[in-house]
Amino acid sequence: MNNSKELEFIIDILFSEKKINKSIFRNLSYKNITRISSEHLIVPTLYYNLKRKKLIEKIPNDFNYYLNEIFTINRERNQKLLSELNFLSTFFNTEGLKHVFIKGSATIISGIYHDLGERMIGDIDFIIKENQIDFFKKIIDKIEYRTTTPYSFLNPRHLTKRINKNKLFSIEAHTRVLETKSHLFDPSRIFKGSIEKNNFIVPSTIDLMLNNVYSSQINDNGYNKLSIDLRSLYDSKMILKKMNNNFKINNKFLFTYFTTARKYNIIFNDDLDFDFKKHFFDDLRLRYYTLNKIYLSFNKICYMLNLRLLQLIEVFKNKNYLRYLIFKKKY
Repeated sequence: MNNSKELEFIIDILFSEKKINKSIFRNLSYKNITRISSEHLIVPTLYYNLKRKKLIEKIPNDFNYYLNEIFTINRERNQKLLSELNFLSTFFNTEGLKHVFIKGSATIISGIYHDLGERMIGDIDFIIKENQIDFFKKIIDKIEYRTTTPYSFLNPRHLTKRINKNKLFSIEAHTRVLETKSHLFDPSRIFKGSIEKNNFIVPSTIDLMLNNVYSSQINDNGYNKLSIDLRSLYDSKMILKKMNNNFKINNKFLFTYFTTARKYNIIFNDDLDFDFKKHFFDDLRLRYYTLNKIYLSFNKICYMLNLRLLQLIEVFKNKNYLRYLIFKKKY
């Protein structure tokens, strides 16, 4: 991959322990570093690792101030996050709602980071059992979490987002963690393997890892685009440490996630087993840009056809969906 020097710099700071040439700091565009780190939601992660490597004094003062401000704000947010997680956990347990915190909230609870301020969190995500959806909707009003929209169509993997005007974080109750390919990561697996951590229920370490990779590869389309998500990759790095790097690559999504990372010189360890013969086609996609472009075009056509079919089915199943489509097009 032909990385920009700013992207290479960020990758070295986050994923490599090699010595950084101090002269590089004079030739960087800090505007580009800000853009890349903001797009990947890793500004506080970058700051923490610059400090950890004793390189923070090498960056310009105004950039240092910016990073420090974001890190400080994020740390305060995550302190409030823990408080709100505790509030929800206590309420759910009292009401008898089976739940497991997932995604960013679970990584914070699991303590995979060096510092509470490292990881940026958007929402509080948790998974509930499908047969408890109505029960969840009934009890959640007691603590004044209201839906942000009355609509929920096409069988999404999570219920409509809810907010509480007195709370900082919105919440998303999931019934499954994957948009498609749910057979790879059945929700029952998460409940079966869940563990208690600091009085919270979270996925096992291996499930935390799989949720992280599949979210990037399937939900965020990283597999098709052969793109990288630095926040996800940093999470993987930290989770792998908790697993003592004991992880098997046994399907195309895992293979593509880690081999794409390697193309960007992000290498976690030498123990990961890459079966290039078994994943020959995905290896070719990584090698030849034109081939992947053809694959993407074909995949996009299949996606649109499938979406139109699902929309047609939804129109017949739910009269409100047609109104929603007309309203959305009008405005």
